Amino acid sequence: ARPLHAAHAMSDTRRAGAMEVENPVAPMAGRDATADVESWGAGRSASAGDGLRRRDRRSRSARSADEASEDFKGGLVQLPKGRRAPEAQLRRASTAAVLCGVREMRGVAVYRATLIEFVCTTIFVYLHLGIVATATAQVPVPGTGRPASDGQPAVPPTMQPMFQSPPLVIAVAHAIGLALFIFASAAPSGGHFNPTITMATAMTGHTSWFRCLLYFIAQTVGAIVGSALYRESIGWDAATPQSMAVCSLGSLTSEGAFVAEMMFTFALLFIAFGIAFEPRQGQLFGPIAAPAFIGVQLGLNLFASAGLSSMPGYAPGMNWAICMGPAIALGDVPSHSWIYFVGPFVASLLHAALFIAAPPHHAITGCFTPPLMLQEREREDAADGSGRSD
Repeated sequence: ARPLHAAHAMSDTRRAGAMEVENPVAPMAGRDATADVESWGAGRSASAGDGLRRRDRRSRSARSADEASEDFKGGLVQLPKGRRAPEAQLRRASTAAVLCGVREMRGVAVYRATLIEFVCTTIFVYLHLGIVATATAQVPVPGTGRPASDGQPAVPPTMQPMFQSPPLVIAVAHAIGLALFIFASAAPSGGHFNPTITMATAMTGHTSWFRCLLYFIAQTVGAIVGSALYRESIGWDAATPQSMAVCSLGSLTSEGAFVAEMMFTFALLFIAFGIAFEPRQGQLFGPIAAPAFIGVQLGLNLFASAGLSSMPGYAPGMNWAICMGPAIALGDVPSHSWIYFVGPFVASLLHAALFIAAPPHHAITGCFTPPLMLQEREREDAADGSGRSD
């Protein structure tokens, strides 16, 4: 029985071996199935990778408007770029679209910057009114006056100015304050808080007209709010045009005040653009010089204007918001208020014509190109290079 059982076992073993030899496709089929699974998994991974790259391109393109706003060409302090140019492929924008700010409308950075302009203008106008009030304040002379006693009436004390030279105090205080506020707001908004600066940078292609409109509204509303807060601080009913520092002509005629407003504004713009938007000056002084020098020029303008009028009260506004805010908050807008808008507007036009005729760009390209267009070309070149690498 044992030999017979062993024979059957050997026969089964031979048959199994013969089947392995006769059917060599069976193991190959298993290897093909494994290869199919691996290739399917590789294809699916490649598709997933392509999807991730497409989503990454879309997200980078969506951030392009905010990145363009963060690299704001109209800022009074040209800060180093904090982020790279967007790498996603971008549709080429026309000159009109770039100057109007079509791309900025889709982002949130311009609206955040507008909020900063509103806050800075509100605080600066409040401090401006306080500076003027302090510089022109009257204080009693020590030892003069006496209270009522023993049937004798009270004798008011003799008053004297707190400062011997109020124009000098106003000039120095405003120079320091302006420089500090430009430093504080340069990164988020460009440090304008003055419709004249915003309007002038829009005329030279540094600021889009969409941003200009938003800034103009925010600065005007901020000046009104700051003036209203100051009026509430000194007593709503006790406020007067003098205590609210409403812009006055003094002894000047309307024509004379218009010329003075235009000239002082042009001087301020000339210094601001010659330092803040001149690349060679940036290499020489760095980003710190512009706010300090602009503040100094504002102080010089205020000091130089003190002798124009034989009556106290006149000072150049050089800022539509800083003149209209107190007047609107007081509810008494003077008839000559047009001077404080038309004067800076004409000065901005004249300065823009000069800047376009002889801009810093002549040293490089030989012709004027709006800085917003230069920025757009840089972004497009970066996007094209990224697209080719992808």
